[in-house]
Amino acid sequence: MELGKRLAKFRQAKGLTVYKLCELTGLSPTHIRAVERGAKTPNVETITRYLEPLNITLAEFFNEDDSVIYATPVERELIDYYRTLSPDSEELLLKLLKSLSVNDPKQKKAK
Repeated sequence: MELGKRLAKFRQAKGLTVYKLCELTGLSPTHIRAVERGAKTPNVETITRYLEPLNITLAEFFNEDDSVIYATPVERELIDYYRTLSPDSEELLLKLLKSLSVNDPKQKKAK
């Protein structure tokens, strides 16, 4: 799939209009429409600006393999909060998650 069409597909899947994406990225509507039509090819920095409000990584965007598991919005939110924690808080959170978990995720990977 073409780059612009992929960008449009992800924007539409998130329910964002071109104008809302403009607000979130600082890109102009003319630029976004030109990219989505394939009239302009954005650089990596522009693609990254485009994908941030869509909560999609570059790896996810360029990967067309359906076997890849992507983080859900809740998982991404957890990751965002995790990245703000101090090392001591990281340890406490890990202990809490282990105490709440029914299964050991390491066991699932080993199978």
